[in-house]
Amino acid sequence: MGFDKDNIIMMQIPEQSSIAKKELFAAELKTIPGIKDWSFSTSPPSGEGHWGTRMSLIGREDPNLKSVTTIMTDDKYCQVYGLHLVAGRFFTIEDTSAVSRSIPEDLRFPKSVVNETLVKELGFASNEEALGKRFWIGMNGWHAEITGIVSDFNIGSLHEAIKPTLITQYTPFADKVGVKLQAVTDIPGVISQVTTSYKKIFPEGIFEYNFLDQELDAFYKSEMRLFSLFKIFSVLAMLISCLGLWGLITFAAQQRTKEIGIRKILGASVPNLVSMLAKDFILLVGISIVIAVPLAYWGIHKWLQDFAFRINIGWTAFFIAGASAILIALITVSFQAIKAAITNPAKSLRTE
Repeated sequence: MGFDKDNIIMMQIPEQSSIAKKELFAAELKTIPGIKDWSFSTSPPSGEGHWGTRMSLIGREDPNLKSVTTIMTDDKYCQVYGLHLVAGRFFTIEDTSAVSRSIPEDLRFPKSVVNETLVKELGFASNEEALGKRFWIGMNGWHAEITGIVSDFNIGSLHEAIKPTLITQYTPFADKVGVKLQAVTDIPGVISQVTTSYKKIFPEGIFEYNFLDQELDAFYKSEMRLFSLFKIFSVLAMLISCLGLWGLITFAAQQRTKEIGIRKILGASVPNLVSMLAKDFILLVGISIVIAVPLAYWGIHKWLQDFAFRINIGWTAFFIAGASAILIALITVSFQAIKAAITNPAKSLRTE
């Protein structure tokens, strides 16, 4: 995913909460044992409801406007979510963190971090070349400056390609809090204390939380349901197939009872007899594999096209599946074939 999603709980604070209230809540979080760090933002790195806007480097004409995903946050964001810095630096608390008309225009440059995809979209030959460049963003023409570049990360599910993304230091619109927990901690106890602090600072709000990794898992609910159905129907298909093979080999053995007895008397071994009975069925299974593999490959290939990030389909999976099918069929057929092969020839040749 390109960022750290473990041990992070997400909660939402009332919209339009003042910066003073956010600072009070941050002070409360600081006193709770088990909390490693926190960050206020408009969204986590990956999730639903990302903001979007348009940007352009200062001095370029309108045709160079770029659509970007925008995350407004504080100075702790990149560290809390473990974004990987590849050039420049993260913005800090000392950097300008508000877009105010009271600040002279030539100083009104909040610091921003962008991803590598945006650097390429802007036409820079290297990450370092983008550092220090200033741009305007949004309808009001807020100005900002690129201080750092981070590795690409997924802002949504793996169905979506990575998009140009801008992370800027601006907290007035931040209505979500990501709280990073220590790896070994009393999670229910921490949640209880966070709840108390939340209700004290935001009495008008409703405290709800989710773990970030669980929110990301929700992107793939349909795939998980499909996976569950495949498991169920695969087991049923194998069970029905084995029962069918069992019935066919039992019928074949009964039809050839006298032949088996005569062959045994003439010196045929048990392996010879098992091979004679099983080969036709194994051949049918082999033919079915030859038919099934291209169809399965086509189906998997079509399904994977829904993902911007996907594996290559190798032959190994089909080899394992085919070998497993043959092995299951062989075991099913051989059991009944061996039973028929070891039957006393005298009993096999006895007439009514």
